[in-house]
Amino acid sequence: PTLSPPKGRRGRSAAALLLALLQLAPAAHADTLGAFTSWESGIDPMAPQEAPQWLDEQTLVFRGDLGGKPDSSSAAVQRKQRIISWTLGQAPTAIDDDRWVESRRAFLCAADGEIAYSIGGNKPDPKSGRTRIAIGPPGKMQDRQVRIDDRGAIPAERGMLPVGRVVGLVPSCVPRAEPRMAEHLWAADGTGRYAVDFAEIEHQAERNPVVLRPLVPGVPTLTVDLTDRDVDPACTIYATFTGLFYLRQCGGLRAVADPDESCPGYWTLDPAARRLDRHCLAADEWLAHWPLDLMPTRRGMIFATRADATADDTGPAGLYAALPDRNTLLVPGIFGPLAVPPSGCKLAFAYARQFADMNFGTPGAYSIRAIDVCR
Repeated sequence: PTLSPPKGRRGRSAAALLLALLQLAPAAHADTLGAFTSWESGIDPMAPQEAPQWLDEQTLVFRGDLGGKPDSSSAAVQRKQRIISWTLGQAPTAIDDDRWVESRRAFLCAADGEIAYSIGGNKPDPKSGRTRIAIGPPGKMQDRQVRIDDRGAIPAERGMLPVGRVVGLVPSCVPRAEPRMAEHLWAADGTGRYAVDFAEIEHQAERNPVVLRPLVPGVPTLTVDLTDRDVDPACTIYATFTGLFYLRQCGGLRAVADPDESCPGYWTLDPAARRLDRHCLAADEWLAHWPLDLMPTRRGMIFATRADATADDTGPAGLYAALPDRNTLLVPGIFGPLAVPPSGCKLAFAYARQFADMNFGTPGAYSIRAIDVCR
């Protein structure tokens, strides 16, 4: 069967939740950011292109240095990248393991109460193709050898690593092989029951229908009314707290518009209900060509953009509620990639008030922060 989205669906329930959120008074807390309860780590991120990772509902793991922001570029060169564990409301700590080798390609993952990281670098054994990692709950790490695809969002030929992100509860930090999806561009849900199949790798230059493929017996496949030109596998998200796939093109809002640009936005695919919905967003001109980090939360869709920001003027850059008829600024500033925990009620990110605060030797703060969007 082929599934088409209802016309004109605009996500009113999510909008109502976000409108209620915007009417909240600032929470009584030692630290707030905008109208949100907030926590600040004080740790200058050493991999700002990466989102921090939720170990559990209260703890983040990321690359950093306990010394805070360096006061000069020369001091920054002397820093040692460490694995930082930060429980909200407590002082961050470093996970000391001399086998961790500082490298952009070094594997680091935190999910479902376990941390995993490569030891001795990220180069696999030339014979077995396996990489040595430490994995387990903090303080109970064990050594293992696993296959890790170091190409990031591109899946291995073996179907080892799905593209996109699983937001919320991730079953494991170790990519799970799925032989049925070998040689395909695909994204997995958080339960191992469904996959969105975008195309066979060798046919990705063609226009291919998007297919929902159940990974459990007895459920038929479903071809949806989309192609791999309508949505981008690398920007696909599955949220465990909604049970939905979120599909869109990467880039600004104009890049995700209909041909007549009447409905820029995203699609949701409910694998259990076998339902596809289209969600339209307000296409502000300043968002047309700027990449968005669009992220579902328990309160609805939120996005971060650096649109038109300069060294000392943030312009419209910031964190926004993505409502059907307008984009409402929640917090101005410069945001790194967003991360959501299993509940969908918090957001974590690297944050600076303006670009100038990200420079070494400046007084402004640039650190990993988290906010509660449900209080």
